[in-house]
Amino acid sequence: MKALLIQPPFHRFMGLEQNYPHLGLAYLGTYLKQLGYDVAIRNLEVPIGESLGYVGYGGRADAHQLYLQALQNDAHPVWQEIPGLLAEVQPDVVGITAKSVQSPSALKVAEVVKGYEERIRVVMGGPHATARPQDFSSSFVDDVICGEGEWQCHRLMNGASGELLPVEPLNKLPIPDRSLFMEDYSLEGLGHMVSTRGCPFQCAFCAQSVTFGRQVRYRSPTNIFREMQYLNTDCGVKDFTFWDDSFTIRHQRVLDLCDLLVVKHWADNWTWQCDTRMDLLNIILVQRMLYAGCRRMSLGVESGSPRILSMVRKGESVEEIKEKAKLLRDARRAYPNFKWRIYLMTGFPTETPDEVRMSWDLAEELQPDRICLSNFVYYPETAIYKEGIEKGWIDGYRWEEHSHQTFTGLAREFAGWVDEYNESRGGWAGWKLRQSSD
Repeated sequence: MKALLIQPPFHRFMGLEQNYPHLGLAYLGTYLKQLGYDVAIRNLEVPIGESLGYVGYGGRADAHQLYLQALQNDAHPVWQEIPGLLAEVQPDVVGITAKSVQSPSALKVAEVVKGYEERIRVVMGGPHATARPQDFSSSFVDDVICGEGEWQCHRLMNGASGELLPVEPLNKLPIPDRSLFMEDYSLEGLGHMVSTRGCPFQCAFCAQSVTFGRQVRYRSPTNIFREMQYLNTDCGVKDFTFWDDSFTIRHQRVLDLCDLLVVKHWADNWTWQCDTRMDLLNIILVQRMLYAGCRRMSLGVESGSPRILSMVRKGESVEEIKEKAKLLRDARRAYPNFKWRIYLMTGFPTETPDEVRMSWDLAEELQPDRICLSNFVYYPETAIYKEGIEKGWIDGYRWEEHSHQTFTGLAREFAGWVDEYNESRGGWAGWKLRQSSD
């Protein structure tokens, strides 16, 4: 049997580059291949034969309208690609993943698949399917997989009669086979990795625990290093990106990985980047990470308002954030090729204009090399989603209309300021620029 795994389009309609593989599909596809199934993966966010670019935060709200228009346009060129894709692959099963804003796009893909050939089994999975499987009750969908897909591979391929596999430690999962993707990626994109599943923190807005739970499962340093060696040897990658929300939860694990990476950094110029929280850093850890080749770090700050931080259960204070930002500024002075950025959100329920400006002011004070701004979005089954239903904040909420790009009001002005701030520090190209030596 042959499976075609699909990431439905969203950012592509807006002209926004997303040139990296979908790691969830890569893990699932590789596991299916290991079980003897024939597999192809098509990330419809990435066009074949053309490239997309960067769209500033100030322009993303308008660009989001292009996505909404595409959902209503059956003749859109992206949808028209799918029959040719099906003719090329000739799958027995099509598995489609989706985040919440993508769920209508996923259903559109399913509709095109069933219109092409009714016999093809269509299965939905991913974060939105896990939280709200009822949203995929459709004549175009044969089944919905909730939770992690690897242990449900036989059900994906064969339906309810397929046996469930035992949940294995992450170290026992095969290294994701990037050759399963039908589109091409840059070396930077191919270097994306993930080393944990789950999150122990209580952030009310985050869907990580809905999908993977609060108990964190870890890959060992040697297991991570083995994937990095594969990417370097087989793909030529020397710059790696860890997509874990909080890469530095276990300091000793990171320090042990640094011991493996330090020679590769100084001898072969390997570099890497990660996301984490301010309260998961200290001076010893940061020094070791930078010495072992960490050249980019992204930190979740979310808001400059103490009230908002408390409301969303961030578990960090503004003063703690300022203290750790000083540590990162000192690190930047010691390692001029090191850069760090912060994640901010706006549009929280009950957020006032004064609180938006508090985030604005905090960002200026912290002096990061870049700011990533997101519009607040309700993810289903998160704590703030449940609170929103209870308090009437959510009324007639349509998933496709709300994304991290849909800035309105003062948030749109904030987005424009963020674009100016980022450009003054080299812009997107400056952030991505990889220095060859220290």
